[in-house]
Amino acid sequence: MSLSNDFFVISSRAAQTILQVFQKELQDLDVTPVQYEMLLCLMQDGNCSPTYLANYFGLEGSTITGILDRMEKKGFVYRERNPYDRRALRIVVSEKGWSIGADLLAASEKANRIVEEKLGKEDAITLKRLMSKIYKEQ
Repeated sequence: MSLSNDFFVISSRAAQTILQVFQKELQDLDVTPVQYEMLLCLMQDGNCSPTYLANYFGLEGSTITGILDRMEKKGFVYRERNPYDRRALRIVVSEKGWSIGADLLAASEKANRIVEEKLGKEDAITLKRLMSKIYKEQ
């Protein structure tokens, strides 16, 4: 079997290419793709605990802590005690985080358009549908 025909190699390289397009669109906002995804989650779901985020993203707690540390240093989020359980922390989107929300979505839309242009509209729709099917079966 040739590596160029291996599903895992092809999907990994395609994902890398798509990620690079997205990174380029986010760079002026000083946000990484994982930080983008985490900010969107926090904006949609409200204040979440680090444990919730680790479970939601399927990441280790230490990985989430590192991501949150960098996001806090950039001023996008802050940690506070949960008023209902003082032993627990929750992550809150800061004013700065909220202020770039529209720009984050615009960057995502632009990156999606760039990838769609490479594939063509019909193939892009098919690829999204197939990737969603694989992802949802986990």
